[in-house]
Amino acid sequence: PTRRSSDLRWPSSVRSATRNLIGPWLLVCKVKRPSFFKILTGKYVTIAERMLRDVVDVLDSQEIPYVLEGGTLLGIVREKRLLPWDTDMDITVTREHAEKLISSRWRLWLKGYRTRIRYHKQDTEHFKKGSPRLLIVQTRKFFVVKDFGLMDIFIKDTIDEKVFWMVSEKKRVLKSTRKEYYQNTTKVEFQGKHYSVPAAYDEYLTSRYGDWRTPVKDYDYTKDDLSILNKK
Repeated sequence: PTRRSSDLRWPSSVRSATRNLIGPWLLVCKVKRPSFFKILTGKYVTIAERMLRDVVDVLDSQEIPYVLEGGTLLGIVREKRLLPWDTDMDITVTREHAEKLISSRWRLWLKGYRTRIRYHKQDTEHFKKGSPRLLIVQTRKFFVVKDFGLMDIFIKDTIDEKVFWMVSEKKRVLKSTRKEYYQNTTKVEFQGKHYSVPAAYDEYLTSRYGDWRTPVKDYDYTKDDLSILNKK
């Protein structure tokens, strides 16, 4: 059966005690609700770079195959940096490794991060209702309080020779590309660490962005991605 995020929460008695203990103190300190969309500049790019290393350390230690995705891959192979106009990082894990990924969430907690799962809300030709589609990795403060999300780990479904995924549950943007990009990988170096990327990353990026060597700062991932299947 599909496991929900609630399966991995602390017991209700612990959560209640934590809220009672920390909640009033946060009100006194007037902690502001964070913005969840931070461009990757200044202190945020430093935090993002550390998160990328930490998350990949967990994936590697648990032998969970992954590839860098989207703007994260684009920035690292083209500019040797995270794109400063991007708002988060993207990684892909395919469906057959989803359970192992989700069961490793506590390892990310030990490294100082919160995680949240987003699920498919209905059965479709490509996805099963209730199956995880995205794992969001967030920084946290005061031990339990969420700060802001800086990484999306997409969980993509393989059907025949294609891989499918959905972005923006509200807009329901369906995307697809060839599964070989996730099966045949190589390593690229970034800040002293090697990351897994599609072996044919030039071809892959072209299939997603067209002329990917030319920066486009106002790119809209819900409209401009060449892998969108249900583009209006």
